[in-house]
Amino acid sequence: MGEGGARGGGRRRPVTRLLMFLVLAQTLAGFSACQTAPPAILDFGGLPQDTSFYLSQPDLDLTASPALQKERYAEFLNKLLEPWGDNPPVPSVEEVITQFKKLRAQGGYGENLRPRSEAWYDELWLLSDLDAYPNTVFKATTLTATDLRVLPTMGPVFDTPRVGGGGYPFDRLQQSRVAPNTPVLVLNVSRNGEWAFVNCHYAWGWIHRRDLARVHDEHVKCWRGDRFAAVIKDGTEVRDKDGRLLFVADVGTILPLFTQKFNEYQVMAATVDDEGWASIKQANLSATQAVAMPMALSAKNVAAVANQFLGRPYGWGGYLGNRDCSSLVKDLYTPFGLWLPRNSADQAQHGGGMVELSGFSKATVLDGQAVPFLSLIWMPGHIMIYLGQYSGQEAIMHSLWGGGKPGEKLDPVGRVVITPLEGEGGGLLQRAQGFVNLVNRDQLQR
Repeated sequence: MGEGGARGGGRRRPVTRLLMFLVLAQTLAGFSACQTAPPAILDFGGLPQDTSFYLSQPDLDLTASPALQKERYAEFLNKLLEPWGDNPPVPSVEEVITQFKKLRAQGGYGENLRPRSEAWYDELWLLSDLDAYPNTVFKATTLTATDLRVLPTMGPVFDTPRVGGGGYPFDRLQQSRVAPNTPVLVLNVSRNGEWAFVNCHYAWGWIHRRDLARVHDEHVKCWRGDRFAAVIKDGTEVRDKDGRLLFVADVGTILPLFTQKFNEYQVMAATVDDEGWASIKQANLSATQAVAMPMALSAKNVAAVANQFLGRPYGWGGYLGNRDCSSLVKDLYTPFGLWLPRNSADQAQHGGGMVELSGFSKATVLDGQAVPFLSLIWMPGHIMIYLGQYSGQEAIMHSLWGGGKPGEKLDPVGRVVITPLEGEGGGLLQRAQGFVNLVNRDQLQR
């Protein structure tokens, strides 16, 4: 067939080649166009995508008082170590089973956008061994950044088979992303030993057993001090003194501080021994990677940590190691020793409580009472960091999946951005219901 084809098409070969070349050139031109920057998909009101542009407002050189930070830091450490305490919070068997039954009743769709079957849930129920909950109890630590799942599987459950609005990336089984060396309490182990049901300081769910190590009392004592270093740069490689990589840490990770020199922090990090127990190693972090906690709480310092997040992909519940709106907020304020709950509604009510916004005076109330870089604005299902005013606009920073006007199709954003609260960018101020000051103006000083 090859020879016959060659003979039969001999005289047409130059034309065929020319057509093929033109098609290829057209295809490559289209491909090249795809590699250029996409058109603007949301009106950001001309706001600079750089937090340093918002630091010229009055009184942003103020810092939270040392007494306030000491108080907040103590609260942070108490929360962090709750799973290793004498009376740790433990979800009841009713809570755990009710959540499973609720998910099963909702059904949902899998990664192939086909409905989840009852048989799929039956297998997970058998695997979870929740009939025997709690089938074990012991203290442990995470060894690396790991996913906290509602059920013992990495298989997703979407509300709908479409993208967004309950479809991808909103996997209802993705509870959170847990940082390396986070204290947890193990309460159940799956029948095959692959998964462990744990409670950490802000959520509970299933973690891969390989990402955990049991801890001795001596290990717990090392974590019970008040000297910690917080990672302030995403992608920080934590290595032992011999240069072996222990784990990669993002902002939101904290480690016990052993010694501090001019530009270096010697920290303690947990790895695992041959018997599955945590083993403490020493690691060195530079001043560009970590800071002694609590970092001085000021707009300038918050802006410095936050700037690296701009443009980073949106990640529902920490999906693929990225951040959604509430995990962005939680991680950002961790180096400053501010403990925050995991979800946006709880974050809006934390601390001093939420100040309600209503009527046409919302922007006026914000401008008069909210503190740039230290206030959170909340609307149902979403939370934003208030940056103050820029060129007459109220500016916010948030991890946003989609933008647009209420009732209309969402424009994909899918990243951390700075946007105006009002205008074509989604009219977020109209839907905002309140804000919370992490620090009030009268708690700041020069």
